Amino acid sequence: MPRIARLKSPELTYHIIVRGNNRENIFYCDADRIRYLKTLKKFKIKYNFTLYAYVLMDNHVHMIINSNGEDISKIMQSINISY
Repeated sequence: MPRIARLKSPELTYHIIVRGNNRENIFYCDADRIRYLKTLKKFKIKYNFTLYAYVLMDNHVHMIINSNGEDISKIMQSINISY
């Protein structure tokens, strides 16, 4: 059975979790974390979303984001593909 579709709205604030495949690490060193933060900053400027908080763990990331009217799926796809 497929999961329920994500509710999308320009007014919503989202708790986003990004995980590595099979919960494997996505960050192996501080240079990886810095690269991810630079990628995040690049797309924050491009899409003008509000990033309230984030936590970078070894195998996943938590973010609290308000998309400010942009498509949250497009934002996250851009970040994940670029990283």
